[in-house]
Amino acid sequence: MAKELAERTRPSVTPTKLIEELEEKWESWAQIRRMADLYWYMAVAFYHGRQRLSIDRETAELLHTPDPEGRVQRTYNWYKKFIRAAQARLLINPAMFATIPSAPDQPSIDAAEVGKKLLQHYWRPSRLGLRQLNDRALQWMITTGTVFKTIHWDPSRGPLTVIPQQEEIVQDVAGEFLPADAPRRRVVRRDIFDDDGQPLVSVQPEGDLSADYLSPFQVVPEPTARCMDDLLECFTHEIVTLGQLHNWFGDKAKKVGEEDVSSRLSSWELHAYDWMAGKGHRDHSEDVHKTVLFKYYARPGIREGKDWERGRWVWWANGVELLNEEPPQFDDHDISWKYTIPLVMYKAENDFDNFWGTSFSYDMMDPCKEYNRFRSLAEESMVKASIPRYQQPMGDTVEDDMLVDVPALVMRYSGSPLQLMEPYHLPDSFMRLMLDTPQTVEQLISQPDVSRGEQLTKSESGFQAQLLIEQSNQVNQ
Repeated sequence: MAKELAERTRPSVTPTKLIEELEEKWESWAQIRRMADLYWYMAVAFYHGRQRLSIDRETAELLHTPDPEGRVQRTYNWYKKFIRAAQARLLINPAMFATIPSAPDQPSIDAAEVGKKLLQHYWRPSRLGLRQLNDRALQWMITTGTVFKTIHWDPSRGPLTVIPQQEEIVQDVAGEFLPADAPRRRVVRRDIFDDDGQPLVSVQPEGDLSADYLSPFQVVPEPTARCMDDLLECFTHEIVTLGQLHNWFGDKAKKVGEEDVSSRLSSWELHAYDWMAGKGHRDHSEDVHKTVLFKYYARPGIREGKDWERGRWVWWANGVELLNEEPPQFDDHDISWKYTIPLVMYKAENDFDNFWGTSFSYDMMDPCKEYNRFRSLAEESMVKASIPRYQQPMGDTVEDDMLVDVPALVMRYSGSPLQLMEPYHLPDSFMRLMLDTPQTVEQLISQPDVSRGEQLTKSESGFQAQLLIEQSNQVNQ
């Protein structure tokens, strides 16, 4: 498949000097982010039941524990259960929209009320569908610790407008009262009709807002940034089809050729996409002509020159520059500064000065592996215990086919009779540890949720604490 894709790849135009510099910077920063890629990949792998992985911190490589021959290897994915429970807790309550007026005057109050109605409008599934978008984005945030949201203007969305098709006709202007220097011809536009006398029209969308989320794999920030406010440069990339580029950029995208996606993105990212419906099929399907769309965002002060005074947006695909312009400017300087990089970052938990967020899911990986090991050993012990073991004196003989578990079996032997040995079994402490592991981890993870429970007045402290714990357990079920 890779060979066929490479043969089908069409080379694009020679990249400009700016594109070459940006691609070198992107590759360097992506390599620095390699260790974070491994943790994100492991988090996605654990969610999908691939829980026999580990990371070599010295070589920054992902190791897979091979299954020993003849050993029981089971995976009980209660890791996924906690991820889905945490996701449900964040979405259990309906969204409450609130807007704050920028000033205490009536026009500002009216504008804030309009903004509230606008949020409610785009929350509906028929518009942006922010409810469904949050559901998918939260899954990335809880699993990997980080997710990004972006809102942009999409010219292919919105209500359709009927535009009549017209043609230009040059007419001669005649008149004896015209000045000597007046033009003698004029251009007139008129509607075009078909053979039946019906006007020809074209339907075009008016455009509308579009929201989307980006996984941490798709964002490559500058390595020195500690948060979004410190971020001065940032790259994003996504796998798109050539048809999408033609709809977005028109004639500029005609020079973009198909490329081998596996040569552009990390193997961890491709494997993670391959486990997700939709994107995985789009990445590896032979019938879909695709490429990687790179977007570079720079805030003011990155480069010298008049074009970079207010920041810069540069987008390209397969070496073809598709966009190179100044970002939108607003009356408020702070808003213009923030929107230069149009990303909103969400973290499950802060990790001191680390740019990337963390999550409780990383703390669950080792207990999950231990629990799977316990269950595998317990099943293996059950198999061993079901096979009887005998002691046979040396020199005595017994028919092999007689050593089976059959009722009323008559065994023929010579010499001393066989003696049944004590069955193999695991120690009692092992079983207690195996049963206590899920409960211990669940209590640790559910502990912050108790503080958000409903407190009752005039109740004893012991009863109230028990009620809060029951409320938290009901959410986690």
